[in-house]
Amino acid sequence: MKKSYIKANAQVIKVRKDILSMHPKLAKIYTYSDLSAITELATTIEEVGQLEPIIINSNNQILSGGRRWMAINQIDWISEIDAIVSVDNGKDESLNIVCHN
Repeated sequence: MKKSYIKANAQVIKVRKDILSMHPKLAKIYTYSDLSAITELATTIEEVGQLEPIIINSNNQILSGGRRWMAINQIDWISEIDAIVSVDNGKDESLNIVCHN
């Protein structure tokens, strides 16, 4: 079978969940008030694992995946989260956050 993809530059790493924080602009753009949805996501992650990494910057601030991080914070036995570090491209942070989401 012929490959229909090429290798990208993204690398998934493990990051301790307790050193991460929500980027201030992410919290302004998106709301995380539906706590029942976050609890349901935590239950799903407990059952099947984290299927998608979060996106963080070099300051360990979350650019995409705030709900996943909040859900994993509810799971005591998980101490690390899969993440991809986004390289600063010199563009507006708000634009980067929206594009990642």
